[in-house]
Amino acid sequence: MNSKWLLMACCLTAAALGFQTEGAAEKGPLVQVFKAVSQAVVFVTDNQQKVSGSGFLFDDQGHVFTNNHVVEGLNSGEIRVLFPEVPQPIKAKIEMTYPDADLAVLKIVPPPNLQPLRLGDSEALEIGESLLVIGAPITLKQTATSGILSAKGRKIGSQKIQDFFQTDAAINPGNSGGPVFNSAGEVVGIATAKVSAPGLEGLGFFIPINLALNVYHRGAAPAGRALAPKTGWLWFAGGRGCRVTPEGIVLYAESESALQNGDLLLRADGKEFSTPLDLGYYLAYHSLETPVELKIKRQAEVLILQVPLQKISSSISSQYPPFGIQVEKVPDGIRITEVAVGSPAFIGDLQNGDLIRQIAKRRVLTYSDYQREIERIDKKTTSGVEIVVIRQNRELIKIIHLQ
Repeated sequence: MNSKWLLMACCLTAAALGFQTEGAAEKGPLVQVFKAVSQAVVFVTDNQQKVSGSGFLFDDQGHVFTNNHVVEGLNSGEIRVLFPEVPQPIKAKIEMTYPDADLAVLKIVPPPNLQPLRLGDSEALEIGESLLVIGAPITLKQTATSGILSAKGRKIGSQKIQDFFQTDAAINPGNSGGPVFNSAGEVVGIATAKVSAPGLEGLGFFIPINLALNVYHRGAAPAGRALAPKTGWLWFAGGRGCRVTPEGIVLYAESESALQNGDLLLRADGKEFSTPLDLGYYLAYHSLETPVELKIKRQAEVLILQVPLQKISSSISSQYPPFGIQVEKVPDGIRITEVAVGSPAFIGDLQNGDLIRQIAKRRVLTYSDYQREIERIDKKTTSGVEIVVIRQNRELIKIIHLQ
């Protein structure tokens, strides 16, 4: 074939396949995102360079988001952050940590003269959207990987706050704390974890930025520390508690509340919850100013209610010391009849209807047994109290921390 016709045939084939010749190709949106945002993505380490992770500048006050596990165990004086366009590491102090959500906030003083990243709306993300992750896997700074949003609402690891988003973008050791961007260049998450196994492609998970911001703003409020489960709870205004039944979570309320005793919770803000603890942790990081949309079943009627939240005192367990439960004697032993929201028992996943079998490895059959074991407990113990309960014909061991 004549060389001129061969060249034309190749060009036509390339055009038919959607290829573009050199010089005509347009840069994809993620290329533009990387160029626009990478200068505010930091490498996080310590003064001995024994730890490594990632983070990003998210306001003009010098605040940096990262993961708690990146800086856990370090003192503020040990933290260093390195920006790509700043030649020397900069000292940063640990301003706040939230182990339950694996979040930490660092502060650089004085703030660097850099543009902070724009924060997006993680709830607006849809499955299949393109994502860009920037970080420092195995200390390889300014590494970009891409993928899509694979799923929402995943539960992984031991964090008590469980609302991870899943992606197929590569997230490796050192990426932790780095930003996840949408195609508009907005931060929609914080890279946190990777789950892998033989024969399984690595699955990446990130904390949605809306959750991170709720946690941060709660902690940055003038009232003081973050409203984490150890320092307080939010609960439905007028709500008195809840219990688990075969049908789901049943709510109890004061007479003046929009809720009524016996309301069956179907959804809260469109989310389903199988245990009071999951519901409690979700509410603990909800905005106090925004009502929760509850879908409930009241007798035969399904209702949608907008219910405000109220702060629950962290000392609520003082109502029913030391665990925050009320009990009654039944033929089979001692049964829990009420669990105070935010109490040690609530956090330790004791539930209404649980039958107590042992406390601190001693059998409990009568009310006097229960009273005796309560009096023997060291109220200042930090190691936790082991309680064995029967729930739906299954024996469960729960560790209840009083401190």
